[in-house]
Amino acid sequence: MCHADLFKVTPGSKRSRRLPPEYAGVRATFEYSVRTRFCIFAAALLCAGILAADSLREGRKAFLRARTAVSDGRYQEALELYRRALEQLPEDAVVRLEYAELLKDLNVPEESASQAREAVRLDPKMAEAHRLLGSLELAASEKDPKRLEAAIRELTAAQELKPGDIATTVTLARALLARGSPAAAARLLDGLPEGLTQTGLLRLAAEARVKSGRLRDAEEAYRALLTRDPADREAVAALVALYEEADRLDEAISLLSGLEKREPENAHIAERITLDLARAGRFADAESRARDLAARRPENRAIRRLLAQVLFEKGDTAEGEKILRALLAADPEDEAARRALALELARERRFAEARPLFEETARRARAAPAKAEADPTASVDLGYLALLEKDFAATRKLLEPVTVAGREVNARALRILLAVARETEDAAFGLRHARAALEKEPRNAEWTGAVSDFQLRSGEKKSAEAALARLAASEDAEEAIAAADAYSRVKDFTSAARIARDASRRFPESTEALFRLASSLERSGSPLEAEKIFRQLLATRPRDSAAQNYLGYMWADQGVHLEEARGLLEKAVAREPRNGAYLDSLGWVYFRLGRLEAAEKNLREALRREPDDPTIQEHLGDLSEQQGKLEKAAFHWERALELKHEEPDKVRQKLLRSRSRAAVER
Repeated sequence: MCHADLFKVTPGSKRSRRLPPEYAGVRATFEYSVRTRFCIFAAALLCAGILAADSLREGRKAFLRARTAVSDGRYQEALELYRRALEQLPEDAVVRLEYAELLKDLNVPEESASQAREAVRLDPKMAEAHRLLGSLELAASEKDPKRLEAAIRELTAAQELKPGDIATTVTLARALLARGSPAAAARLLDGLPEGLTQTGLLRLAAEARVKSGRLRDAEEAYRALLTRDPADREAVAALVALYEEADRLDEAISLLSGLEKREPENAHIAERITLDLARAGRFADAESRARDLAARRPENRAIRRLLAQVLFEKGDTAEGEKILRALLAADPEDEAARRALALELARERRFAEARPLFEETARRARAAPAKAEADPTASVDLGYLALLEKDFAATRKLLEPVTVAGREVNARALRILLAVARETEDAAFGLRHARAALEKEPRNAEWTGAVSDFQLRSGEKKSAEAALARLAASEDAEEAIAAADAYSRVKDFTSAARIARDASRRFPESTEALFRLASSLERSGSPLEAEKIFRQLLATRPRDSAAQNYLGYMWADQGVHLEEARGLLEKAVAREPRNGAYLDSLGWVYFRLGRLEAAEKNLREALRREPDDPTIQEHLGDLSEQQGKLEKAAFHWERALELKHEEPDKVRQKLLRSRSRAAVER
């Protein structure tokens, strides 16, 4: 009997009483219809069940055979079997996940991501699917930064579903580092007990700590790595970079010297030591080492270029130039020597001599168009030279085509163009280029700060302040500092000090945050508090020439602590003898001390290096007045006004006083 008979409509049943009377004559027909249709439906269900069971069995068989094929290395066969399995089991999240994993291993990332995404849809609680999709999105974000947030979202979901999974935590930490959230990455890795025992995790944790400003913790991690393996070159290199960044150059040199003993033939280590000696202002030691290296390896042109660089930094321009010209004469194809010489001549403001060298490099680059397109260095160098010559139209023409090209931003070219925008007070030009760069690199704090800077100049205050507030609240010290810098560039030093104060509290090891705080406090009218912060900074970095210069100049300008200021400024100039700002500061403190001859020597050299600096012109005017050269003093003060001195009223008062005095004397 068909199971439909159980539902047969009979004359006394409730079901029959529901039929209206007019249907009584067709009751038999109705009963037959119901019974027949239900029998057919039940049979279909039974057949479908049999077919479904068969399909399920076939799908499972294909799935298991696919697994076996993978383990045997028969990947093409495995792909076909996984596809067959999915035809039978389209709603099976596990099959899709394993298929996605195979596609990833076979370097088919987009199809792998598609399958992983489907696995996540089918089973939102499958941590492995979220992790796979997150790792694929992370890899794709290297070419398309917009996919980074999707990666972090998926990896975060995977971690929440499976908190103890090391692979998920590590991948999420890498994604957070890529986004510029090193503090969050460091916290994740701090929570892994395995981080203390596994070398790879310890290395990653150290990197996150460095980037989040936890330098002491990072140093501890790198030292732990070196304790395990004193020959760990990667740990040595990272620790050297940390010491160099922290201006602990003696410790960096010590580490490099130990590495040099193990690898005496490695020229790169010897060159790095020489450079660090020069950076520390130990020019005699750097020169001696460079000459020794050049004598032992006369065929090594890079070492002779290094010697020339040391001599230029030391201030021995003639000898450094002689070495580079000799290298170029011996081999006109030596582009590294040509560019090094051109850059040094430009820095010495010998533009007429630098230009032909830059143009020759550009000509050679044009002869190989593919190379020139890939490396626009020659165009950027010529743009830099045009900036120094104040030929802003030429700078724009040279650099606009190469600043934002392809997928990348040429950071050096963009910085030069933004400098042009500020010099010419063309906020619209600066904003356009800063926005184009930010579109390419949306996580770049420098470009975010630049956009906000030009928005503030353009009157777009609300948008700028919102973006800078987000930067200032970042867990990355560099991003918070970028926000302070943006306010400083538009001379809103109160806002800059507020952000820098918060950053120095949240990142207590950041001397950059301290410097921004101290300088902003001084510019906003709080010199005593600024002095306190500068002293704190110098206690941490006693050889920080930027801090020495700022504090020394501040004291000289106030006429206080003049001998202490002189000591600081002499150290700063000894370390960077070609820095025009430092030479001006030293000349100014000598002026305050009444040592006019020493003042004139330093101020004249500062002017040679920075002829368009209005502050140097003002100081030379003050010196000339003190020497009784009133016409010369007036010339320098007028020039300071032409160059847009920050305190024009003060300079005008000096001019009026000088003219009144000259009139009386006549």
